Order: sequence, then structure tokens, then C-alpha cells
Amino acid sequence: MKFRPIKTIPAILSASLLLVLFSSCGASGGYSNMSASSSSAAVRSSNQKTAAVVEMAADAAAPAGWEEAESETGSGSLPPSLDLPDSAGRKIIWTVNMSLETLEFDNTVSGLTAALQEAGGYIESSSVNGQSLEGHGSDRRYASITARVPQAKLDSFLSAVSSVCNVVSTDRQSEDITLQYTDIETRKRSLEVEQERLLELLGQAENIDTIVALESRLSEIRYQLDGYSSSLRTYDSLVDYSTVNMDLREVMRVSEPTPHTLTERMKSGLTDTGRNIVEGSGDLLVWLVVNLPYLLLWALVIGIFVLVLRFASRRHAAARAALASKMPPVSSQNTARPRKDPYPINPRNPYQSPEEETADRTEPTDKPE
Repeated sequence: MKFRPIKTIPAILSASLLLVLFSSCGASGGYSNMSASSSSAAVRSSNQKTAAVVEMAADAAAPAGWEEAESETGSGSLPPSLDLPDSAGRKIIWTVNMSLETLEFDNTVSGLTAALQEAGGYIESSSVNGQSLEGHGSDRRYASITARVPQAKLDSFLSAVSSVCNVVSTDRQSEDITLQYTDIETRKRSLEVEQERLLELLGQAENIDTIVALESRLSEIRYQLDGYSSSLRTYDSLVDYSTVNMDLREVMRVSEPTPHTLTERMKSGLTDTGRNIVEGSGDLLVWLVVNLPYLLLWALVIGIFVLVLRFASRRHAAARAALASKMPPVSSQNTARPRKDPYPINPRNPYQSPEEETADRTEPTDKPE
């Protein structure tokens, strides 16, 4: 068999041309699919980039060790590297409840107000109820005062109160809020750093989606910072100014210390009994004098009622007498005679019948010779 190169070369060229045509068609179809997928990937990458920018800003603002502390002990705990203040810088809220007595109500209220002004405090709320001391029981005057006193002047103010009136009881309570205060301060500083970082990124951002995401996060941070600032101001007010609740009562005599020995108890008991008798007599006299018009009015009403009853009874008796005088007299012949008892009772022998008594009377008695 002889080799014929002239016929073989055209066949090879035609086959090569067909391959080039098929490959060009496939390349054009693949190029269109590639362009569609690349556009969607670009959108996703833009959103991911925006979220990544916000996360990077938050991570850069967070202090070191914060994520480890939250993962171990929860979101509300403090970072392990945070040191608490010493005892001199602790945040303590003091609340004092006092029960007071006084013989001079007006002077005591004025003295408490002057002592409060001297200490640099102010009255948060106050109310006065009741009447003067002449009224007894619940009508006596009663004052409820809530004062705010600087913590540094609290002891001096309490001493001034004890010198103005009689202190029956004092209840002093404290609440340590150092951990809560430090936690809020740390979170506030973290948000402030994150806010500064986001503001820097907002000035450098050019993409609309990135700008919108950064502004949304900044709005959330501002809202949280306002809440933390309000909580810190409230805590500062409660710590710097202690709360003193005073209940003031007007009394006839102030309370005395409880006696311990038997002699002191007996003496105190007799003294209280004598005072109660004197006070009871005075209260009774005051009651009689105050209610004398009512007593006279009731006496007048009762007297009129008695007179009316007597007048009515007299008229009734006179009417009965007149009616009896108009009736005819009763004849004596028509009166029935009393019937004789057929079976009279023998007083000497009540068990003897009348026949036996008659037989005894008729039977002759034997006379002795």
C-alpha cells in the first residue's frame, strides 16, 4: 500500500477547523454564566465586608480579656483583669430610719430643718397630719420627713437630731453597689471606644451599605450610653447623699428607758398608774366640758318625753274614772251567795272525812265511875 500525503493533509485541516468552531461556541456560553455568578458574588462580598467592618470595630474597641470572661462566666460578669477599688473608694448607699418623739412639735420641726440646712442636705418629701396636743389618740400631730444628707455629714446630722428631740429607735442600713457601678463604668468605656472607632471608619467609608450599617450601630451605641449614664448618675446621687426617714410624733411625755431591777419596775409601774389616773381624769373633764351642750340637749329631749308620758297616763286615768262613774251600780240582791263546801276539811285531822267526824261527835263517851 502506497502513502498518499496529498489526500491526508486536507482531511487534517478540516478536522482542526471543526474543533476550533466547537471550542469557540462552548467558550461563549461559559463566559455568560461566569459573568452572572460574579455579580451575585460581588453583592455577597460587599455585605460580608460591611458586617466584617462593624465586627472589627467592635473587636478593636473591646478590652483585652473581655471575650474570655464572657464565655466563662456570662455576659454580666467582670473581666478577670479588672481590679476592684479599695475600701476607701467603695460605693455604699446608706439608709437611716428614725422614730422620734417631742413635747414641742413646732419647735422640733424647725430644729430639724435648721440642722438639715447646716449639714448641706435637703428635704425630699414631708407630710404633717393630726391636730394639736389637746386632741387625744390619733388626732395628735404626726410628721413624716424624708431627708437627703451628704454622706460625709451623716453622723453629725444624726447627733443634731438626737439633741433636738427624743430618739426612740434608729435603724441604719447599708448597700454596697461597687460591683454594679464598676460593671456599668467598664461597659460604658468599652462603648465609647467602639463609638470613636466607628466614627473613624464612617469618615473613611465610601460604600452606601457600609455607611448605613455604621450609622445603625452608632445609634444603638448612643442609646446604650444614655442608659448607662443615667444609671451612673442615679448611683452617684444615692451614694453621695444618704437617705434619712424620720417619723416624728407629738406626745404628752417622752418614753423612758425600760427599768431592769424589781424596785425600779415597781416604782415605774406606780408612777405610770398615777399618771394614767391623772390623765384619765383630765380627759374625762375635758370630754364633759366639750360635750356639755350635747348632754344638755339630750337631757331636754328626755325631760320632754317623760312629761308627755305622764300627761298621757293622767288623761288615761281620768277617762277610766269618768267611764266608771257613768256605769249603773250593781244590786246586792243579784249577787250570788257563796256556796257551802260539801266536803269541809277538818283542821284537826285533814285525812278524816266529814261522816267520820259527825259519827265521832254523836257517839257517847264512856265516863269512868
